[in-house]
Amino acid sequence: AVYEMLTDMKLRIEAGRMLLYETGKIVDLQKHLTARVQQAQARGEAVDPEMKMSAKYYERLASVLTPFSKYFNAEMCNRVAYQGIQVMGGSGFMKDYNMERYYRDARITNIYEGTSQLQVVGAIGGILAGVLNRYFDDFQQRSFPGKFNPLVRSTKSMIPLLQKAVQHVKERHDSEYTDFVSRRIVDMAIDITISILFLDCAQRDERKASLAQIWIRDAKQRVSDEYHYITANRTQIIDLHDEILNQ
Repeated sequence: AVYEMLTDMKLRIEAGRMLLYETGKIVDLQKHLTARVQQAQARGEAVDPEMKMSAKYYERLASVLTPFSKYFNAEMCNRVAYQGIQVMGGSGFMKDYNMERYYRDARITNIYEGTSQLQVVGAIGGILAGVLNRYFDDFQQRSFPGKFNPLVRSTKSMIPLLQKAVQHVKERHDSEYTDFVSRRIVDMAIDITISILFLDCAQRDERKASLAQIWIRDAKQRVSDEYHYITANRTQIIDLHDEILNQ
C-alpha cells in the first residue's frame, strides 16, 4: 500500500510541474505576441493577421490553463502532504519532523488566490466554448515513436468523450446542471492535457515514459467514468442533494 502511495505522490508532483511549465510557456507566448501586435499598432504599421490571431488564441488558452494549473497543483499538494503524513505514521504528525508543517502550509493553497471551486468556475467557460479544441487537434496531428502508439491511442480516445460530455451539457441549457458537473468536466480536460504533456516529455526522457504509462492508464478510466456520470442525466441526484441540505 505504501509503495503505491509513494508512486502516486511522485506521479502527481511530476504532473503538476509539467502543467505549470506548460501554462507558463503559453502565458509567455501570449504576452510576447500581444506586445508585438501593440508595438506595431503604435508605430502605425500593418499587423500580421496570423500573429494577431495567434496572440488571441494563446490569450484564450492561457485563460483556461491558468485555473487548471492553480486548481490541480493546489489539490495535488494537499493530497501529497496528506499521504506523506500517512506514510510516516505518528512521526509525521509530530513536530520532530517537517511533515506536519508541510501539511499545514499545503492547506491554504486551495483557498487563497481563488479557491479550487473558483478555479473550476474560471475554467469551465473556456472548455464549453471549445478553447481546447485547437490544442487537442495539434496533438492529434503530431507523430510519435511507434513504442508510444498504445499510449497515444488511449489519449486520443479520451478527447471525444470530453467533447461529447461538453455537447451534452450545452444541449441541456440548464445552468444548474452545468454547475453540478463543471468540476467533472474540468477534471476530464486536465487529465487529457496532462496525458498529452506526459507523452511529449516521454519522447525526451525515458523516466517520464514509465510515469506516462501509469498516468494515461488511470486517466483513461477516470475520463470514462466522468463521461458516463455526466451523460446519465443526474437531475434526480441534484434533487437529492437539495433534499439532504434542506433537512
